[in-house]
Amino acid sequence: MKKQLETTKILNSLTSLGDVKTNDPEEVRRFHVLSAYIKRKQDLGLLPAYIPKTYQHKLLLPLALNEHACLKLFHIQQKLKNGPPSAGLSYTKEGRNQIWFVRSPINKGRQQSKKLGILIRKERKDSQKNIDNLNFCEINAAWALHEAIWEEYLESKKIIKVNLPKYLEYAANIPKSTKCNPSSQYQKIKEWVDPVREIMFELHSKSFQRVEYFNKYKEKLLKNGGQLAYFDKKSKEMYAKRLTLFRKMSKETLPYVTLFIEGRDLPSVLAKYGF
Repeated sequence: MKKQLETTKILNSLTSLGDVKTNDPEEVRRFHVLSAYIKRKQDLGLLPAYIPKTYQHKLLLPLALNEHACLKLFHIQQKLKNGPPSAGLSYTKEGRNQIWFVRSPINKGRQQSKKLGILIRKERKDSQKNIDNLNFCEINAAWALHEAIWEEYLESKKIIKVNLPKYLEYAANIPKSTKCNPSSQYQKIKEWVDPVREIMFELHSKSFQRVEYFNKYKEKLLKNGGQLAYFDKKSKEMYAKRLTLFRKMSKETLPYVTLFIEGRDLPSVLAKYGF
């Protein structure tokens, strides 16, 4: 019973923090930092179950924000210690296509090119459409083969034997005349199966053309003066700028940080220097 009462008190304490009457994202963020801080300290037995709101906002909020900012400062310092970041090539695979693009600190996430996102979505849609069309053709080819076998049997009393998967197999850069064609002597195969086969070969051909296109696009990204070199240069320039600002902040401002004075607290200092 005692444990239940203690749990209820903790829940009531946390619930009281939820009286955030604003939609301001910054206020919501501060509320979450504070509630996580109180919960963590209560779990460690460092804070009581019930904390008046006045203490929460005037005493604990600055402490919570400072702890959160200290962790952020540590991560910034570690990244700067790792040295200047380099841009690199990455890719996403859509169907047969590997869509290559430059990944760097200055064009990640929302900063990535919108055109790239549009291209990836288009290729995903086109690749799926191509797969669906090929699957549909395979179904029709099987049906067409049965019709060809039946008509041939009615005319000649012979049963055509064809390895359909082998007959429909496509290989890039091989002329149509040299592709597997074991049943070319059967007119019914030509009439029924070959039209579907030609469509499938055309779909495969277009797919391999896109593969070739994106392979060339990758080479373009790697060329001297291309996107990779550009973003690599910009990434190193950004690192040098951040390192200069960090050193200036460490020397001129960090020694004078004061938790309870707005504008001189650590979160304000980090924001002032763009961190």
